[in-house]
Amino acid sequence: MMLLVEFPDGRILACKANMSNIPLAMDTPVRDVIFTLNKLTSSTNSIIPASYPGKLQLDRVALIGHSLGGATAAQAMLNDTRFAGGLNFDGSLHGSVMQQGLDRLFIGFGQTDVAGPGYETWNETWPHLRDFGMQLQLKDSLYLTFSDLPIRFCAIG
Repeated sequence: MMLLVEFPDGRILACKANMSNIPLAMDTPVRDVIFTLNKLTSSTNSIIPASYPGKLQLDRVALIGHSLGGATAAQAMLNDTRFAGGLNFDGSLHGSVMQQGLDRLFIGFGQTDVAGPGYETWNETWPHLRDFGMQLQLKDSLYLTFSDLPIRFCAIG
């Protein structure tokens, strides 16, 4: 797996990920989603346009992520109980959530071959889920089925 960061000036920093540095790689995105919820909670009146007819229901926020983003969703739910649920599209799980589990809804939605590499983390985590959880598979799907990368590649040409 390759992790990329693009900076505002256009520089791209690449990092080849391995299983030993995945929890470290998740730390920043976990803090990012918690920071975002904090900002939304503290400043919703100033960022919501007056023309918006409703209001944000920040007590019912769910996290959805693909691959490492799905693992990030699970870990962020463990770190901050304000997240009501989560969905992991085709990703393994990492971090302390594997041992501590979750007490809110969490769903794993994977490709056809959920016996493949990385999915053993679901088997380790599953017994620690204390609320509704479900594992789903999409027939005839592959890893990138749940990603927007194929669409982006088509757009690039």
